[in-house]
Amino acid sequence: MIGYARALRRGPALIAQRERLVAAGVREVHEDLRGGATVLRPALDRAIAALSPGGVLYVTALDRFGRDHRQIFDLAVRLQETSLHLVALDDGIDTRHDGGAFFRFAAMMLAHEARAAEDRRAEREILDAPRPPGPKQAITDAAWAEVSPLLATGTITVEQAADRLGVGRATVYRRLGRNENGT
Repeated sequence: MIGYARALRRGPALIAQRERLVAAGVREVHEDLRGGATVLRPALDRAIAALSPGGVLYVTALDRFGRDHRQIFDLAVRLQETSLHLVALDDGIDTRHDGGAFFRFAAMMLAHEARAAEDRRAEREILDAPRPPGPKQAITDAAWAEVSPLLATGTITVEQAADRLGVGRATVYRRLGRNENGT
């Protein structure tokens, strides 16, 4: 049984991980002193390389195994493809006894993330598409048809019409074809 620990620096966090792994029966602990954002983790690569098919990689928690969901799932798939197992002590994951459920879940999540990324890309294309030339019509013809008779009869003021239409007074005056001082 081989374990993997990761911390930003040597100290209590790394010592605690090592002690938990040894208490779980791990005979060899590989340690990386790196932040979560780094991609290069040579100790993790060495730990995986030291395992034979059917071997078990122990971590205290999944966040020690990978920096984000994507990396955790990629690593889980890598383990499955090489017939290795994963035990995450704090998370209750033990792929030796779950019939491959964790790996199937990881694959499902990767597929979901790929679909979500494609959806986000398609949405960006729609949002970034050029809009028709010319200014956006501030007051629709239907809205103006409701408000203009009220303005003409003096039932509402220009300011009240602007509030109803959700525009400024100047926009109402432009639609009326006159400036703010009535000329």
